[in-house]
Amino acid sequence: KLEKCRGVWLKLPTSHAHLVGVATQRGGFEFHHAEPGYVMLNRWLPEDEPNLMPPGASHQVGIGAVVLNSRGELLVVQERHGPLRGMGVWKVPTGLIHVGENVSDGAVREVEEETGVSGCTFDRVLAVRQAHGFLFGKSDLFFLVALRVNESECKLDSDGRPLLTPQLEELEGCRWIDVSEYAAGQEKAFADRYQRVHESLNRAISTYQQGEYGGLVVDNLMPLPSSSSSVKADDPPRRLQLLLTSARNLNGKEDERSK
Repeated sequence: KLEKCRGVWLKLPTSHAHLVGVATQRGGFEFHHAEPGYVMLNRWLPEDEPNLMPPGASHQVGIGAVVLNSRGELLVVQERHGPLRGMGVWKVPTGLIHVGENVSDGAVREVEEETGVSGCTFDRVLAVRQAHGFLFGKSDLFFLVALRVNESECKLDSDGRPLLTPQLEELEGCRWIDVSEYAAGQEKAFADRYQRVHESLNRAISTYQQGEYGGLVVDNLMPLPSSSSSVKADDPPRRLQLLLTSARNLNGKEDERSK
């Protein structure tokens, strides 16, 4: 307070975890978040002002990967341990994004880990869904992402489809199915809950497969400005950030809904 600090952060590594009680009970600190190796606490000092210190993370970020083979069939998996276990439901590969991982890279990683299909590249975002009340009370931001699979770089099965190798620790199996069969299974599984959400996601998948919907595509990539100076046009690119996306149909024309 003598140095006119308004907020104080206290990061305690695991080796100093015994000090957590001292910090909270005697120092007035509150828990903010914890990660492997440390716990972060903070304290807002002014007693006559609202606490302006930023809250902890409010969302987890998940992806669902839409992968179509050259026959227009959809890649689906069946969970061994997740909320759909034992229900016989086929769904697209899903997972959570790692810290510092791009949504596009996470989708490619999940597909390869769960099904063994390699050589996929990011195509576009088909839909975004926000929901609340997930693990530890956090909200969930879910990206439905379309990937392109280069079958010339894949091992093929006896029928000429990309060879599937399910991650048996996580899955009962994986397969290629018609989009209509997938949509019918989803409709039956979610008839009593989240029906409108799944109808929208399924419509995005089916219209994308039919070439009627293009989702969100990258229009431009710009270098991420540094904190110390603005980036000039002739500066060499550093990290890239997604600057602009727009809804487009697959013939490249801008969707009227994006105007």
